[in-house]
Amino acid sequence: MKYGGVVLLLTLALEPGLSHAQPSADAPGSVSRQTAGGIADGARSPLARIVEAVVRPWMEKEQPPGVIVVVRSNGQTQFFPFGAADAATHTAATPETVFELASITKVFTTTSLAMEVEAGNMQLDDPVATYLPELRQSGGDIKGVTLRQLATHTSSLPRQPDGNPPDGRWNRQSVMHWLAQWHAPYPPGTK
Repeated sequence: MKYGGVVLLLTLALEPGLSHAQPSADAPGSVSRQTAGGIADGARSPLARIVEAVVRPWMEKEQPPGVIVVVRSNGQTQFFPFGAADAATHTAATPETVFELASITKVFTTTSLAMEVEAGNMQLDDPVATYLPELRQSGGDIKGVTLRQLATHTSSLPRQPDGNPPDGRWNRQSVMHWLAQWHAPYPPGTK
């Protein structure tokens, strides 16, 4: 959705799961996490007010359990969570909420990657570990997987991690731990 020259990416709360990536501390640009719905009107930024003016009516009409709006502009990324991450438990959506989005993420991920490559911020043959510092010292095969292999589905990664995380829910920490130990069933880039 385009509003005032800023592209808003809506992440719908369909079901908690695995498909959420957050920029690392070493990633270019800054990250801001705001709770658009929980801040007094006078304290919210103009962007937060715009996001809320667009999202609230849409949420009232469509009734999703929760939404996270991610705005990337001028090298800054801002997260605006609304509603529930889990409707059954009434757990509020936060910038750290993990949602299972299935194939919807492909559009956002490949578009974002193409924009970063075009801007010269990333190269398709860069290893994933370049952007995820916690994987640089891993003993697993992920350190050799490239952005191109991820984008073309030739990384050898499974659709989702094997097994269950210790606390029963996947989050950034449990996914990074799993990736650090992951071993490819066939050489990345071969099929």
